Amino acid sequence: MSAMPQPTHAVGPYDLPPLRFGYGDLAPVIDEATLRHHHLVVHKAYVDAVNATLTRRPEFLGKTIETLLRGLKDLPDDIRADVREQGGGHADHQFFWKILSPPAERRPAGPLAAAIDATFGSFEAFKARFEAAALAHEGQGWAFLSILPKSGFTLKILTLPDNGSVLSQPEPSPGLIICDLWDHASAPFGGRAAWLRAYWSLVDWDYIGERFTGVHEGRSHL
Repeated sequence: MSAMPQPTHAVGPYDLPPLRFGYGDLAPVIDEATLRHHHLVVHKAYVDAVNATLTRRPEFLGKTIETLLRGLKDLPDDIRADVREQGGGHADHQFFWKILSPPAERRPAGPLAAAIDATFGSFEAFKARFEAAALAHEGQGWAFLSILPKSGFTLKILTLPDNGSVLSQPEPSPGLIICDLWDHASAPFGGRAAWLRAYWSLVDWDYIGERFTGVHEGRSHL
């Protein structure tokens, strides 16, 4: 049975956001125990850490994590690195859970599929390039398909180290997809390559298509 989302605080101090599916719903790709640990231990640790960081500068507690990451360069020196790492970990995981759904055979459709084909040649070519970028990334981090509204809605694959965020890039992006490249995500699969192959069956292309449309229409999909 899917989890019923409960209200969370959009501004700090932040809550651990609920999943939009049950802990057993991603099996057999991600088993219940692994998903519980990833959400309730790994993600929660980032939420607790960024909340602790902001107690040093309580004037920033009234902002969303997305606002803080978009304005990262303007934050005080004494919290900037911790907001990037701990707040980035919270925001990246929050985004990650949004684009996952129970295993199924899915692929992009409509305008999103057309944009992927126009940019990468085909959906299969896009997946190959995304996996290649993720495998080439050294160390911990995240892989993204970002969309750049100010650059003609260009699609771009990129990887960022540690808990880097597409929101903190020179041209901030709402992002379309995200994949966790940290060891805690790939270790249950025996390595990153196997995790990346399994990942595609969890990607909710219907939701991502809605994000794509929302960006084009000027609606916030963060």
